[in-house]
Amino acid sequence: MNERRPEDLPARSAVPTTEKTVVTIRMPSDLGHWMMREAEKRGWSLNEYFVTVAHDFYSWFGLPDMVIDVLKADQEATTGLDRRRYIQHVLMRRYHEVYEKGSGFDRKPTAHGEKPSKK
Repeated sequence: MNERRPEDLPARSAVPTTEKTVVTIRMPSDLGHWMMREAEKRGWSLNEYFVTVAHDFYSWFGLPDMVIDVLKADQEATTGLDRRRYIQHVLMRRYHEVYEKGSGFDRKPTAHGEKPSKK
C-alpha cells in the first residue's frame, strides 16, 4: 500500500474539541454501501469519510483563501448558482475540454518522453 500523505487523511481528524454534533441521517442503501466501500478503501470509518466529504464541500476542498475568493466571486457572477450547481458547472466545463481534446490532454509528459493520449 502507498504511504499516506497528510492530504489523504480524513478532514478535521486532528481538530481537538469535545464539542460534537450527533446527526442521524437516512439514505438509500446503495449510497450507504458505496460510502462504506469508499471509507474502507482509505482505511477510514464511515464517520471519518462522511465528515471529510462534508468538510471538503464546506471548505471548498481545502483550496487557498485567495482561490476561494475568486471562485466565490465567479459563483455569484454565474447567475447566482448555489455552490453545488456551481461545482457541477465547473465540472461540465472540464468535461467539454476532455471531450474535445481527449483524456489527460493536459498531463505533463513523463520522463520517457511519453505524450498524453489523444482521443
